[in-house]
Amino acid sequence: MNTLDAPGKPAPPVSHRKVWWILAAVAVPIVGFIAFLLISELSRATKAVDNQRRIVQERIAALRAQRVLRPNLFEPAEEGNAWDLHTQALTAIGALSEEDIDVLQTFISGEAEANPEKVDRLLAAHRPHLEMIKAALHRPWVEPDYRYEQGTALKLPLASPSIQAAKLLAAAAKRCHERGRDEEAADYVLVGLGLADHMEVKAPLIGALTSNVCQWIALDQLKRILADHELPPAALERLARALERLDAARPDFQDCLRREDILARSTMRGLEERGEARQAATWRDLASDQVAAARFYGVQDRFMEGLERIAKRPAWERQEAGDKLVKEIIDTGSPLHLLLIPQVGRAWRNLWLSSANWAVARVAVAVAWHQAANGSAPADLKDLVPRYLSKVPDDPCAPGPIKGVVQAGTVTVYSLGFNRVDDGGKPPDLDLDDESGDILWTVKRRK
Repeated sequence: MNTLDAPGKPAPPVSHRKVWWILAAVAVPIVGFIAFLLISELSRATKAVDNQRRIVQERIAALRAQRVLRPNLFEPAEEGNAWDLHTQALTAIGALSEEDIDVLQTFISGEAEANPEKVDRLLAAHRPHLEMIKAALHRPWVEPDYRYEQGTALKLPLASPSIQAAKLLAAAAKRCHERGRDEEAADYVLVGLGLADHMEVKAPLIGALTSNVCQWIALDQLKRILADHELPPAALERLARALERLDAARPDFQDCLRREDILARSTMRGLEERGEARQAATWRDLASDQVAAARFYGVQDRFMEGLERIAKRPAWERQEAGDKLVKEIIDTGSPLHLLLIPQVGRAWRNLWLSSANWAVARVAVAVAWHQAANGSAPADLKDLVPRYLSKVPDDPCAPGPIKGVVQAGTVTVYSLGFNRVDDGGKPPDLDLDDESGDILWTVKRRK
């Protein structure tokens, strides 16, 4: 009998070489599969990143090629880029000291410690610059020289000076009104609104918010003027027509968010290029950068898709929806989004209330024009159509048009405001950040 077949005899040990062959036979396919997945992931990421680079370049080129024409608020129309004149005027105004700005703010806010004499000196010093801004509004072509490749480091050098200029224009309007020169005051208001309109051209979110501030400053002075005015019908007609042109050409807020998207993608592109330029970078570092960049672009696509959906909702729903979207994007854990994502909820809220104030302003000017032309207030806002308004504008704060109350020759024009409740023309307890009360203007002709 063969001893190897004897029962109870242990089998010979498997050689170490055979074990390694078995392990290799199992491990190689697994490692190969993992490598295949990693290479596929890197390939997809690289293609996505390359595609995004192309998209950013195309969008920047299209933005630069876009010729922007804005409503011509003053005649005659002139050739040239309005931005050239704005740059000269606002660069000079940007040299105002903090003390000068405080003097202007105190005066236009109507505070007790206002110093009209200091205001007059400031206005005299900068009157040529205010006239230069007005001259810019004869030019419908507006072309800022923004360098979008800088990403979120993009400089908007005229943003802060434009707000300072808006305060100078508001102070000039108020001084004219105090001296009984309401027609001249209305012209300064119109220059302020034109400046606000130009500052939003091709700008990202910060530019749109700057424009919004300039608009608020100008409209606040117009509101004070109309509460006790003696504007002639021709001046009010000119003002009403200008507001109508600006309203018809009002830019889409989504456009500034799309430009904000270009800045975010440009920022990511810059980080990629710096990563590729690292001389000591390993293949693993570069692969990690590509995957991280692709993930960023995927989250950014999701963010922009969400913004487009929110834009289709009623204005009063956008703040809450915007805040929710921002939270969802932050929850993805995308590191760059923690730094770059704009707080669009608050921005939409400001735009919403600004739109309501603008609609009320248009109706208030039409009411003042009717008073000046006919010697009496309209019995109903519908009486303003079509001579003084093409239509009574819708209230951005609720379904239905802007409302008005006529009492003893005084007309209160109002929007339902933040709480979307008709309070009958009751003002907020504090300001427009207060959720109670209406957004209202009072129109009364000086006797």
